Amino acid sequence: MLMDSATLSRRALLEGNVLTTLRTPAISAVATDYLAPKEATKLVVFGTGPQALAHIAAFAEIRSFTEVVVCGRTPRKVDAAVDYARTLGLAARSGDASEVRDADVVVCTTSAAEPLFDGALVPDTACVVAMGSHEPQFRELDSALMGRAQVVVEDRATAMREAGDVIQAVADSSLHKDSLVDLADVVTGAVAPDETRPRVFKCVGMSWQDLVVAAGVDEGCGIQRAIRTVDASTTIRGGCVILLNALAEVSNTTTASIKFYRREELLPADTRLTATRQDYD
Repeated sequence: MLMDSATLSRRALLEGNVLTTLRTPAISAVATDYLAPKEATKLVVFGTGPQALAHIAAFAEIRSFTEVVVCGRTPRKVDAAVDYARTLGLAARSGDASEVRDADVVVCTTSAAEPLFDGALVPDTACVVAMGSHEPQFRELDSALMGRAQVVVEDRATAMREAGDVIQAVADSSLHKDSLVDLADVVTGAVAPDETRPRVFKCVGMSWQDLVVAAGVDEGCGIQRAIRTVDASTTIRGGCVILLNALAEVSNTTTASIKFYRREELLPADTRLTATRQDYD
């Protein structure tokens, strides 16, 4: 539920899973647009659920991929994800973990407890996004990759509490917590992407992202019709713009949360939107 900061009246009621399936690929796409090679052509996706599908759509908005490879445990679901990618005009096929060897962008959208692939195989030119596992004991990426990559996170303190990929790599001394880079610093130009090694973006999701995307939905930035189909390109593009503006305006995510809650121009009067859960099975 989105509330008006002045009157505490209800502005919008959105189904949580729909909002998450919009917000997460949008923040991933913002990060990837800064961290991935501009000429990226091969995308490797681990996972076959709603986040995998939404990330395929989001990443197709920022790069011209000529090859999309889907990796998953259930052949039927892999085939469905491949078919979905093809409906977007992408050349897609199934594959396995070895596909990361020549990938330009890798996205992990699973709830894995153990690393999905050998991080030593990832090229120095690649960008890797890990958004699926978000508990200290779970991880999608191994220490071999985390230790040699430039690791970008939404917020360093949050990553050290929730991101198992980061926490475990720091614990075994492969990664130093002081080397973590906030995404806001990349967006504002305070820190440049290191193109001499892989760039990893570890996402766990933060409440300020839900807030600014919900406010954007309420504002009606091209999303009202598409919110019921969260993989629509207009939805993803709108979410990216909102989150990018938030990151560009502030130096840290805590400030972003406060700042956007008070921006009345994002909350026009008499606008209400209800979204329903979508069945991806």
